[in-house]
Amino acid sequence: MAKGALIHRDFSGRTPLHLAARHDYQEAAQILLAHYKHLRDTFDRDGNTALHLAAANNASKAVKYLLDAKAVLSMNQLQQTALDIAIQHKHSQTANAMIQHDRWREILQRPSVLYRRPILGLIEHLPETMMGALDRCVVKAPCDTMSKDFYIHFDFRLLEPPNLLSNAIDETAALQSADVHEPLLALNAMVQHGRCELLQHPVCSSLLNKKWASYGIYSHGIQVVIYAIYLSLLTYLVCGGVRTALVPTLKMQTIDNIKTHYDPEFDSGNLPHLNRSAGICTQDWQSYQKVSGFYPVANLMVLMFALFNMVKESAQFASQRKKYLKEYVNYLEWILYICTAVFVLGFYDEEEQFFGWSTRWQFGAWAIFLAWFTFMLYLQRFGLMGIYVVMFLGILKTLLRAMLVFSFLIVAFALAFHVLLPIMLYPNDPQFYRTPDLRIDLSGLRTPHLNMIPSILRISTMGLGDLDMVSNYIYPSTDGQLPFPNTTYIFLWMVIIAISILLMNLMIGLAVGDIEKVQASATLRRIAMQVELHTNLERRLPGWILSRVNDIQEDRFYPNRCTGNFRRIWFITQDPTETLTEHNGHSGFQHSQMTNEMSKHKTK
Repeated sequence: MAKGALIHRDFSGRTPLHLAARHDYQEAAQILLAHYKHLRDTFDRDGNTALHLAAANNASKAVKYLLDAKAVLSMNQLQQTALDIAIQHKHSQTANAMIQHDRWREILQRPSVLYRRPILGLIEHLPETMMGALDRCVVKAPCDTMSKDFYIHFDFRLLEPPNLLSNAIDETAALQSADVHEPLLALNAMVQHGRCELLQHPVCSSLLNKKWASYGIYSHGIQVVIYAIYLSLLTYLVCGGVRTALVPTLKMQTIDNIKTHYDPEFDSGNLPHLNRSAGICTQDWQSYQKVSGFYPVANLMVLMFALFNMVKESAQFASQRKKYLKEYVNYLEWILYICTAVFVLGFYDEEEQFFGWSTRWQFGAWAIFLAWFTFMLYLQRFGLMGIYVVMFLGILKTLLRAMLVFSFLIVAFALAFHVLLPIMLYPNDPQFYRTPDLRIDLSGLRTPHLNMIPSILRISTMGLGDLDMVSNYIYPSTDGQLPFPNTTYIFLWMVIIAISILLMNLMIGLAVGDIEKVQASATLRRIAMQVELHTNLERRLPGWILSRVNDIQEDRFYPNRCTGNFRRIWFITQDPTETLTEHNGHSGFQHSQMTNEMSKHKTK
């Protein structure tokens, strides 16, 4: 070559540099470029440069050298870059060589026709390489780590590039990069593919914290405040209605029942007193409605809130379809708003033409319960409070799944006791009837097992330790009041062993065993919900508002400066120093568990 040897191509249009790079011959490539610099960016018939062939054959040394030699980052005829080829073949060594090179940002900012953005391909196929790319976005201050001026700098341009269109090299790539401007595209890809270790990375956590502090906490906070007002008004209506409407109604119903079904000669004693009490309560309720002008206003506000949210939920269903039906929270909200509307409309139905007071107050009980339960769900997105809510829901799901299986055992025992002990009996023993002050009362022979539903409830409470052996089984057995004493005792021992001991300890063990797994995944599940929240917000916010509050390209965190407990309570992730520590010691066992949890929160 020093004497002017000619360089030829083979039938595929490849030069010696192509072949040297293909076989990872770094020294040969170095010698070739030393004499023939024009070979560096030559194309074969498929539009591949030497860098393309090196990436296709996992030749990491050749890739590093070609990048050092300023090789052009071009696309072949299949619109593939060298990094696209490495990702497609899952060549982690080659991809890592590109990420660790000084030109890593230039490589990752190139548009990709295959993956839209290279980092999306890394997230899907090479998460370990993506982890290395995120690590390069963290820079620590070159000073004492204990100094107040020590900071950790996070660069978000890898996750949220400011302008991809300016980097497009042709019209095709520009068209492909035009649809990349979707909110939180990289973080949504992490959620979709269950990349928990990436979502937990300090760069991702810091980006979400910045977005949460910029606009998320205000948007979600306004929703929480509005819902809290609705909750306060509904609680006011329920509590006030119980005191001034439900209790007098129950008293009047009691008096009507007494007059209807008791001895007609009964016209003395407490009856006049009850009539007067009920009348006073009714007058108090009527005067309360007339005097208090806020009660009708609160009634109207709660009704408007319920109707507005029904319309909102209908619009969400029209836009989301199947995804809407997969969220159990949507069903709870529909039940909540329907029960609220029925309960509130009862104030306007004084003649009870549509539904009676009994139906209305049962709907009210469901409404107030679901209202407070839904308010607890709103707290999932807030700091430390949200972790406990997510843990509670996770353990609740485990217990419900277990109870679904063991409910057959409870029904089996309930049916057995329904047969063995529907009522007590008076024994065939003359000594029993010679007992002083004996009072024959046939209604006292009833047991909780007389009907099926009470029998199931009784077996369930027996599992919690409510046996009351002496009064329910020992005394009736010694008095001869059990219809089938021997068989009853056998089943009683079986209940103690199977329900009270085995089943209850198993349920406790499942709950305790799930705590570690739920704790490990609670933060990540909340991050997934936060990603979905910000995605929906950024899709709905106007561009001019979003450009003001969402221009986030970097963040500088000072770990040695006091920030108070506000960050821990309201922010959705840990401080970057904590996430950095956990990131360095992340285990594969936790990763596998968290991946299973995150698969439940996949987004489209």
